[in-house]
Amino acid sequence: MFPLPSSLQGTLVFSMLSYLLSRSFCQVVAEVNRSSYPTFGSVLRASTTSSPAFGDSSENASVVTYSQLKTMLSSGNIQLFDVRNPDEYQAGRISDSVNIPLGNLEESLKLSSSSFSRHLT
Repeated sequence: MFPLPSSLQGTLVFSMLSYLLSRSFCQVVAEVNRSSYPTFGSVLRASTTSSPAFGDSSENASVVTYSQLKTMLSSGNIQLFDVRNPDEYQAGRISDSVNIPLGNLEESLKLSSSSFSRHLT
């Protein structure tokens, strides 16, 4: 191995340290961004499922409070459908809710009662 001039050694060491630090920094920033911001799909689902469809009468739409929902569920008169993806559903859910991902909801609701029940199990 041949000796390098001291100025070149300093530049080389500085470049190597800069590369290592910048790469680590970029990885940390990427991981923070990945865990801090919701995915586009979850933002899109939240914005498209919270209001009535275009052209629907607002008379048919209603907001249900938590206490009202709790009462409705305890009476057994309703079925709550959770339209999130299965991994989101498993992360936290309301008991007795049924998971039907939003992309499958329309098709699932068109099934006969017996087919619908089999589809959910």
